Amino acid sequence: MNTNRQPNGNPAACNTFIAHRGVACLNDARGQTVRVERGSVWITQDGSSDDLCLHAGESFIVAHNGLTVVTACAGPAVIAINDYAEALPKLGDRLRRYCHAALAPSSRPSVVSR
Repeated sequence: MNTNRQPNGNPAACNTFIAHRGVACLNDARGQTVRVERGSVWITQDGSSDDLCLHAGESFIVAHNGLTVVTACAGPAVIAINDYAEALPKLGDRLRRYCHAALAPSSRPSVVSR
């Protein structure tokens, strides 16, 4: 595994080269985005029975802490790892806010027809 920092202004972003059948291990990476820049990778997370295979241009947000293993499965691969997913609103939080607003009593007076 070879890691290089990206010159994109995000100090936490880095490209990682993984040799064919090589692995990159991410520890406690909840919220980080793994994007496949080149090749194909197999991703497995400790405590999850759902493994997945990603190809160039696809990405995945690590769901929980623990060990996440990224394996180059069809030749060498390059992945970009970014920290900034934590700053994005989580879907559950957005849904909760939406439901709260939709179910809250309206501030406008009700109109009753006779």
